Amino acid sequence: MAEPVSATPVPPMKRLGIFFFYDNEGVADGYIFYFLEGLRQNCHEIAVVCNGNLTGESRKQFEKIASRVIVRENTGLDVWAYRTGLLAYGWDELRQFDEIVLCNFTAYGPIYPFSEMFDAMAVREVDFWGITQFHYLPYDPMGTVKCNYIPDHIQSNFIVVRRSLFDSPEYHRFWEDMPPITSYQESIGRYEAVFTKIFADLGYKWDVYVRTDDLKDVANQPLLTCAPELIRNRRCPIMKRRMFFHDYYDTIGGTDGRQCRVALEYVARHTDYDTNLVWDNLLRTCSMAELKRTMHLNFILPKEVSAGRPKSRMALIFHLYFGDQIDFCAGYIANLPKGTDIYVATSSEKNKAEIEKKFAGLTGGKLQVVVSQQNRGRDLPTLLIEFRDVVPHYDLICFAHDKKAGQVTPQSIGMAFRDKCFENMLGSPQLVENIIRTFEENPRLGLLMPPYPVHGKYFFILKRAWTSNFGKTFELAQMLGLHALPDFFREPIAPFGSFFWFRPAAYKTMLGYPWKYEDFPEEPVDEDGTIMHALERLRPYAVQHDGFYSAWLLSDDYARDELENYHFMLRELILAVDIDTMRFLDLILRIRYLQGQYQIFSKSWAKTMGGRYIPEKLHPIAKRIYQRLRSLRLRH
Repeated sequence: MAEPVSATPVPPMKRLGIFFFYDNEGVADGYIFYFLEGLRQNCHEIAVVCNGNLTGESRKQFEKIASRVIVRENTGLDVWAYRTGLLAYGWDELRQFDEIVLCNFTAYGPIYPFSEMFDAMAVREVDFWGITQFHYLPYDPMGTVKCNYIPDHIQSNFIVVRRSLFDSPEYHRFWEDMPPITSYQESIGRYEAVFTKIFADLGYKWDVYVRTDDLKDVANQPLLTCAPELIRNRRCPIMKRRMFFHDYYDTIGGTDGRQCRVALEYVARHTDYDTNLVWDNLLRTCSMAELKRTMHLNFILPKEVSAGRPKSRMALIFHLYFGDQIDFCAGYIANLPKGTDIYVATSSEKNKAEIEKKFAGLTGGKLQVVVSQQNRGRDLPTLLIEFRDVVPHYDLICFAHDKKAGQVTPQSIGMAFRDKCFENMLGSPQLVENIIRTFEENPRLGLLMPPYPVHGKYFFILKRAWTSNFGKTFELAQMLGLHALPDFFREPIAPFGSFFWFRPAAYKTMLGYPWKYEDFPEEPVDEDGTIMHALERLRPYAVQHDGFYSAWLLSDDYARDELENYHFMLRELILAVDIDTMRFLDLILRIRYLQGQYQIFSKSWAKTMGGRYIPEKLHPIAKRIYQRLRSLRLRH
């Protein structure tokens, strides 16, 4: 038998890493330095090129890793940042390196050691390579690619070029002759989408580390659309940052929307990568509405089966104004774990005595009942003033109050809202235990609440969750110095009805302000537009400021009803508009067109529809026809 032949050892390559960074606040989060540390272990030298501002602290951190830190004006996007880095060294100095790595801040990683990838690629006979590939698209949605389609190409968040290419006159001319880049579309059309094709056509060889030829009919961009598959089964060392705030129309147009959540959960459970690095960055830079949507931050918990006795020390803070609601509330409070401390603010000495009698022994924990100092602010001062000093002594707080919602008629609508709050917050001992365990198992969860109601006259909330409260909410956010500011065009992920569970560490900012009773209006108060309604919507932004996310909570029992209600309303709405379409986005575009919100024959319409439905070889003809029709239409 022949002796096994040993593989010829590959001499270590001398690499230069050029890292492009941008942040509109000039802040480099921890994920950046973890990425660069992984890169430094495989590179001889690191250079950082920052577009725009850079904080002093971030610069110090970069200088610990990089031999050069270049801060330039925020122009040219990634293309001119790379150009700046390359020309700062000069072609003569670059010859000392075997490979140049051009990468940027738009990916999280390394999920797996970069050394695995560099070792694997070192034996492939190529002139340039990357991590992942974008597959051929028969049209150009950007309208900036000269060939009028998107060719197969290496994604530009990580491209490695060997000396056989970067020491060539063709490569030098590519960068030296690069025109100014003024938009994301131009960046794609002049660099990412064409770089691979330009040099492949010149005879240079390329490859990718994570091969996805078998997925080309599944997705054009597997890194975005098939992230769990690439990470779990192909050891892809990065996650695309854009995945967490990508256009959700596009997401559910091509998938069921689960990819983002499933990918991050897999990374958290099965790799050494600390997903807190992801959350730190997302919670600082993204809207909570976006994160809830892409990460599906909804917890459906069993009502009748418990996951086990939780360990957290917890308390209930409760506002109880109506004496006739004491027995009703006691029935739900009895579902709290043994040893739970209870703090209640009420409206009279009579109520106080009755509460002390009815609540005594419900949990076996401490019971403290006080009469509110003033009849202002309803339930809000109970937490923000009366009992704020007890909050830091617990791992978890449940906040609730009695509720009549008498302003809504018929009263069955308000009663259903009340029941939705109580049933999903305190519906059974098992549900409560599962809620507490959910906080224990999800350390970045800060606020958990039932979804807002959509039945009866509450249906309007789906469209107008801000009602008349955006301005005052924004003012309060600025007053508290929040970096997560409300956005009028994105709904607040807020506990409408003021029923919620929270982690005290996530409520520091809310409780850190010295609220006074005088901050709240005297009774009677307006039904909307007061500081009380604004504070109700402010909570998730303060929680996000403190580094935590907010999420919806439903018991499995209530989820059955919620799913059916939403399905019924959606189906009836579709039947009412009576538009035949296969895709949700097409339906929305048609409705907006009929309402005058979407102009047919606009450039965006032409690029979308033409790219989707007209064969590539007919694009030049279609473009001329479109221009002619548009000119005639504009004349009339």
